[in-house]
Amino acid sequence: ASNAGTFNNRFAVVYQNAPLGIENPTLDSNSVIVFKQNGVLNINAGTTLMQSVKIFDIRGRLLFERNNVNATATNISNLNVANQVLVVQITSEDNKTVSKKVVY
Repeated sequence: ASNAGTFNNRFAVVYQNAPLGIENPTLDSNSVIVFKQNGVLNINAGTTLMQSVKIFDIRGRLLFERNNVNATATNISNLNVANQVLVVQITSEDNKTVSKKVVY
């Protein structure tokens, strides 16, 4: 409820000398997307540069490794596996590691 009338000081514009937020991108499991489409495994790390990608089967055997990716997204089309769960391990440029599971 308010009284009737004109209120000249109802709103105020405030200017602050705060720096803009420029945060370095961080690698976490929420920022990484891994999916299979038309036989190609697509990996997207959002805004984080990937250093390497490793793919393991459910037993922990290394099936594929790509070093020096230097990109935020990559795809892998030459996997010789079918109908199994794979663990995709992504390492960022600052040596943070995230693992994601995908059914291939």
